[in-house]
Amino acid sequence: MKDIFVIIPIYNGEKYIARCLNSLFNQNLNNIKIICVNDGSTDDSLSILNAFKKENLFIVDKPNGGVSSARNAGLDFLFKNFNDFYISFVDIDDFVDADYFEHLQNMLEKQNVDIVCSSFFYEFQNHKKKYNQISEDTKFSSFEALKILLQDDTVQSHSHCKLYSEKVWKNVRFPEDIAWMEDQATIFKTFEKANAGVFISNYSGYHYWQEGDSACRSTISNKKVIQSIKGYMIPFLHDFKDFEKSEINEIKSVASSALANVYLMMYPRFNKKLASASELNDFKNIKLFIKRNKIIKKYKPPNKKERSKRFVYLYLKPFYSLIYKLFSK
Repeated sequence: MKDIFVIIPIYNGEKYIARCLNSLFNQNLNNIKIICVNDGSTDDSLSILNAFKKENLFIVDKPNGGVSSARNAGLDFLFKNFNDFYISFVDIDDFVDADYFEHLQNMLEKQNVDIVCSSFFYEFQNHKKKYNQISEDTKFSSFEALKILLQDDTVQSHSHCKLYSEKVWKNVRFPEDIAWMEDQATIFKTFEKANAGVFISNYSGYHYWQEGDSACRSTISNKKVIQSIKGYMIPFLHDFKDFEKSEINEIKSVASSALANVYLMMYPRFNKKLASASELNDFKNIKLFIKRNKIIKKYKPPNKKERSKRFVYLYLKPFYSLIYKLFSK
């Protein structure tokens, strides 16, 4: 039986470590190996990790470099020291059911695919809510699954809630200059390499912790606005050379629509008054990129509200940021 290696990036996660790791130590399977990457934590995260002293727990300690750097350090450690395995990711403030990896491994091997995508629960302090991503569990080709992923609507581009074959992560790493929407900029590359297909399931054994209220979670800095849009630009710029020309055109169209959607959402959230010189320059270059590639002009919105946003941006642009508040209700 292949080992399942779970990579967990950690930065100041002391209050969540026990809950997260115990959910992994208590899995029904005995082939679970855990790689915790301490990304320069300034709290007691490292000492808490060291106190576990488990044979299936590996600790990588590194200077702070962000979540992408931490996940890359975990991947590099894994590929350097082991062979023939499955890969998964868990965030330190999340946790999983005892049968979570048993279900994922059974689906991956029974369906003979390279990636399994499960659903999850949004876990709040006093309640939880299931996210349903598909009407019926289905096996897709790499091409079809990639289009679904890039739409970022049903199957989300989180690195977690998935079990991957080893091969799809070879030579794939997270962009370390992006720490927001880094999954969007990366996971599509694993789907591209999933030649055996992707199985998408509504099974939910992953608990995605939601800290604080929605207002706190919706606060977005200029840096996050820029990185969000850049995260969607990367799939649009990718060559997808292993697909047929007609398939590439379809994929590019989906990636372009996703980029248009996130750009229209993030554009009014950029605060020029609070922006640094480098942020102003980055945002200027993004706007030029969007214009030169006709991202908004080519966008075919799926509903009336999105069509209205597109129209206002194209023809009443000076008022877009003000009117956007109406679209957000």
